[in-house]
Amino acid sequence: MKITMFDQQLWKITTFNQVGYDKKQNLFSIFFLDGTEVQFAEVEELVVFEFLISLEKEDFIKKVFLPYYPCTYKNELSKLT
Repeated sequence: MKITMFDQQLWKITTFNQVGYDKKQNLFSIFFLDGTEVQFAEVEELVVFEFLISLEKEDFIKKVFLPYYPCTYKNELSKLT
């Protein structure tokens, strides 16, 4: 999975700063600042590209990923306990 890091000030995002995409498995992951990873399945490469160029990334997540793609939640902090 290739990871992309965003400049939070430049993109005006407050909840995450990294995303990843596995092209072979069509999995898109968002790594939130609280340690949670949300992984969306069946995401086409074109949708990832649209997300990357979107000026409103947090809205894109709410309006496109959450309603239309199956997802799983992983909490990295829970691995430590």
